[in-house]
Amino acid sequence: MKQLKFIVICLAALLTLSSCKKDSLMFFDDNNYLYVNLTKESTQVYPQRSFTFTFGAEHITEKVFQIPVKFAGRLSDKDRSFKVSVVDSLTTALRGEDFEIVADQQKIPAGKSEGYIEIKLKRTAKMKTATYAVVFKIEDNENFKPGQEPIAKVLVSDRLIKPEWWVAQHVRILGAYSNLKCLLWLEYMQVSDGTDPWSVAPYMGLTFNVLTINEAKAKSSVLSFKNWLRSEKGDPYDPELNNSVILSLGTAY
Repeated sequence: MKQLKFIVICLAALLTLSSCKKDSLMFFDDNNYLYVNLTKESTQVYPQRSFTFTFGAEHITEKVFQIPVKFAGRLSDKDRSFKVSVVDSLTTALRGEDFEIVADQQKIPAGKSEGYIEIKLKRTAKMKTATYAVVFKIEDNENFKPGQEPIAKVLVSDRLIKPEWWVAQHVRILGAYSNLKCLLWLEYMQVSDGTDPWSVAPYMGLTFNVLTINEAKAKSSVLSFKNWLRSEKGDPYDPELNNSVILSLGTAY
């Protein structure tokens, strides 16, 4: 009898332990923390991305824009949706007029730990003279909870704005940013779509904000840019920087 009682107690303990493990697993699964997977600059309150229509043809009036997100947790064999809201108090663009967000597009694909917040940016006439902000926030739903960086900011315009790729290393070599300098740099490097000239051959090594094996080529290109400014453009004055473009270039070359 004592032996039977002992067996019953052991079985009860095993069932309790199994239940605890299951509850623990459920708790872990229910708390996948989703966050915006962007590097935040020291001057930024929130991680942000920017887009300008200025390099696109006039018939291009919309752009599907992506903000990467990521979570730490168990992968799933099914697509899982996540919830995103617009922070109205920080958003200056008009929903429906300047942008749209489609709820069923916000998904983490099956077997993946990464996905995107997808929004549709719309080209409007007012963007010719101003830049507008859209601020998003990851919210709780049945699949994910907000992680450490749940908020993202998108700047949209139809005029030239400082591109995302003009980071600290560009400043070190090209100097402080200005619209005039950027346009001249793109013209010299024969880039017509606003892409970072150092993100294409032969400067592919200039990525992740770190100058790597092609730093010598980068410096050489800026020296050639300097000579081109002098011979082809007469070293124009840059009112934004209160200096000539050549004198405003970086000193690292």
